[in-house]
Formats: sequence, C-alpha cells, structure tokens
Amino acid sequence: MSAKILYDYSKSNKAQKRKEKAIREYRKARPKEYLVYMGLAIFGLVTYMLGRISGDISGGSYHIHDIIIVILCLVLGLLTPYITRDRGMLQPILKYNLLDVIVKEDGIIMPDWDTIKPETTKFYPWKYIERIYWNPGKDYILIIKSNEGINASKGVRFFKKEVKHKHEMMWKTIIDDEEEFKEALRKTGKLIENETMTITDWLVHEKESAKQKAVSKREVK
Repeated sequence: MSAKILYDYSKSNKAQKRKEKAIREYRKARPKEYLVYMGLAIFGLVTYMLGRISGDISGGSYHIHDIIIVILCLVLGLLTPYITRDRGMLQPILKYNLLDVIVKEDGIIMPDWDTIKPETTKFYPWKYIERIYWNPGKDYILIIKSNEGINASKGVRFFKKEVKHKHEMMWKTIIDDEEEFKEALRKTGKLIENETMTITDWLVHEKESAKQKAVSKREVK
C-alpha cells in the first residue's frame, strides 16, 4: 500500500503558473543572447554579400541560393538562442523553480541534495532527516540530516578527504502553498517553526560541536 500524500501541488494551477513564470523570467533575463546570435548572423550575412559583390566568393550572377542564404542566416539567428535555452540551458535557479516538492507520510520528494545544481528531484525517507527549520523571514528552509541521511549522502572530496554535508537547504520558491506545506510537515514531527537557523548559524554550531567532541576525547584519554 502506497504512503498517504500529505502535500502535493505538482499538478496544480499554482505550480503551472510558477513554472511558466520561471521560463518567462529567464527569457527576459537574457535578451543579450538574442543580440549576440543576431549579430553573428548579420555579420556572416554581410561578409557573404560583400564577398559576392567583390567577387571573392564565386557563384556567378545572383541566384535564388543567395536569397536562401540570407533567409537561413536570419532564421538561425532568431531560433538558435530559443532552441538552446529550452533544451537545458536554463540558469540553475530557474531550473530549480521548475521542480516540485511532495510530502508523504514515509518521506519527502525534493530537489536532489547530492548535486551541486539540483535539476531533478529525489525521494528521501524521514529516517534520513532529523529536523527541518522553516526559518521565518528567510527565503529558504534548512534541513538537518540524521546519521542515516549523512551516511546515505554523497561526499565531496577535499585533498583526498571525503566531506559529507550534515545540512541541506530548499528554496521556498517551489512551495506553492506555504501553510499547507507547514501543516504537512507538522504531521511528520520534523518541523521547527519559530526558530531561525541560518546556514551560517548551523556551521558555527557544527564547529563548536566538533570542538567539544575533540575535548571530550582528550579527557577520556
């Protein structure tokens, strides 16, 4: 029997509008791309026509193929940025906004925390998560992993040493109804609502904890 879904707006009008808005914002943010491609197309076109006029480019008198080349240059200049953008060249933050988060009784589907630039979602059972800080007034929530969650995560290598993050963050931009989302998390017992835990605060906390553990080990010896 599948686990009960506590929160799922992935097929809602709100989610659809959010994704459409993300694409629109991306297109508005990169108008220069059109100018670059069009500039290259016009440069190539002018170079070709000057070569034809001067005779450096052979081909006899002007024929239909000249008209075809002109049209192709203009069409490619217009379509190239559109095609490349819609085939995976979205900026990371806007790719993120095309994702969804789903809360279930047995876990949460959220952006994959094992990638630097999340572009896919992944299911994480609640045993992987110790607590979730809603962080009032912040634009992200902070997720603290359990020991099982840390062990299940991929590590990042620094000078042959593997480091695993004990925390992850999720931008609130993909939460289409914050109150229903929080209500769903309340049912899991993982939500910390009224306490703010920023990434900086958490890293300081981790550093202090590491120091205390080191002191305890020395005292035991």
